[in-house]
Amino acid sequence: MILFSFKFHLVKTHLKRIQGNLLIIAFQVVSLDYNEILGAIALLF
Repeated sequence: MILFSFKFHLVKTHLKRIQGNLLIIAFQVVSLDYNEILGAIALLF
């Protein structure tokens, strides 16, 4: 039971780390392509 909770804890922290990395990557992509995204949105409307 202790082993299970430890594994669960590891998975949770790992997921948090992945989530943080994804947020950083998404932020970089958005900041890079911000003008292009705005242009695309402007074209859509």
